[in-house]
Amino acid sequence: MCEVDAVFVYLPGGHGTRDLHQDGCAPPLADLACAIAQASAAAGSFLWSPGTSSPHRGLPEEARLAGTGVTLLAGFQMQDNEGRAVGSICLADSRRHCLSRRDLDAVEDVAQLVLRELQQVAAERVATSFWETLTESIEILPDGFALFDADDRLLICNEQYRRVYPELAHAIRPGQHFEEILREGLRCGQFPQARGREEDWLVERLAAHRTSTEAIEQLLPDGRWIRVLEKKLPNGGTVGFRVDITALKQRQAELYDLAHRDELTGAMSRRAILSAARHLAAQPDIVAAGLGVILLDLDHFKQVNDCHGHLAGDTVLREFAERARALLREDDHFGRLGGEEFLVVMPHADAGAVMAMAERLRLALTEEPVLFGGTAITATVSGGVTAVVRAEDIDDTFNRADQYLYAAKQAGRNRIAGDPRQLP
Repeated sequence: MCEVDAVFVYLPGGHGTRDLHQDGCAPPLADLACAIAQASAAAGSFLWSPGTSSPHRGLPEEARLAGTGVTLLAGFQMQDNEGRAVGSICLADSRRHCLSRRDLDAVEDVAQLVLRELQQVAAERVATSFWETLTESIEILPDGFALFDADDRLLICNEQYRRVYPELAHAIRPGQHFEEILREGLRCGQFPQARGREEDWLVERLAAHRTSTEAIEQLLPDGRWIRVLEKKLPNGGTVGFRVDITALKQRQAELYDLAHRDELTGAMSRRAILSAARHLAAQPDIVAAGLGVILLDLDHFKQVNDCHGHLAGDTVLREFAERARALLREDDHFGRLGGEEFLVVMPHADAGAVMAMAERLRLALTEEPVLFGGTAITATVSGGVTAVVRAEDIDDTFNRADQYLYAAKQAGRNRIAGDPRQLP
């Protein structure tokens, strides 16, 4: 292709004219470039030299080019794959030329190269803008966010995601496989629920990650609770969120305590202890191994309230509950039925063990006074002891324990009564 003094690229839509090359042309030529390029973009390719008529109304007249030294103008329209005009490339020269077909083809080839380069730059600009917008968007999320590709490798995550797993943050980086991240978390103790069963936990967690059908709740080493929400994408990738539900879990625990704990003594509530007893009594193997029941009632408790006040009475109830919990086994159930009456349910305990525990509970209150405001309050307790019989309705068991309690009261209080065959 012959050499020319200047090459201009015109891009409509406010992008203006770009000077790819200018050598030896007078300054006014640059001022005319935009008009020349606009004409070529609108009219298609054109060629002008002195003495020829302007092929398009938008082109400059010959008189306007006087003094510029321009003797040749040529414009070539650039089109995208759908035939839409996206700009033009223009040539200007101060020498007379006779452009051959080869020259024109070469200019058109240059136009296509320029077009592809412009399209590539535009695509990269769009991609960069999209990625920056995506990154900024996920960073302002209050929850942890992570995106894994179809091969389960991390594409992107926000800083909140790393803050969720502080012991594991060093391994959470793009390109890491999800399983590798989990294994590093197991190594550094990030998942307390996996302790002692690491491999089984890993298999279960990977299966849940692959199906992504249900939310998972994770306990973290610092006591926080995280809800894991994951969803498979059409392209095989996985998007995941980590939501801090610590406050929710704490509220759930509070509500559980309100429903299952006696507010005054901390023992199980009436509803909870009776429910636990019924559940245990419905299991034949537990009944066969021995399921003991102890019904306890503080003696003359009304006198404690009358003589020392209800706050003193509350103190006696709390103290008895605390002493009882210190004596009972981990598997035993201890609850307050109401007032000064308590129930103990002992699974896997023979008759002798149940009677011995009932006596220890009695002595725990009787042998040491309860202190209230500098006053030592002496209190005693009576109890009725029995065991659940196979195929027996648990209410019959409770009635029998109540009868033995009544017998202990009638015999003088501060004692334990039960089936003579169960006495030690």
